[in-house]
Amino acid sequence: MISSVVVGMTLKNVLVGLLVAVMTGMVGLLVHLVISESWDAGG
Repeated sequence: MISSVVVGMTLKNVLVGLLVAVMTGMVGLLVHLVISESWDAGG
């Protein structure tokens, strides 16, 4: 039997993982855009 506590913890871990992945992707995209803008302005 799987207790509801284990299921809750697993779901929370999955949600946190997804949130971290989304935030990382957004930060990466912002950094990429900033670097591109800097290069365009400098070069």
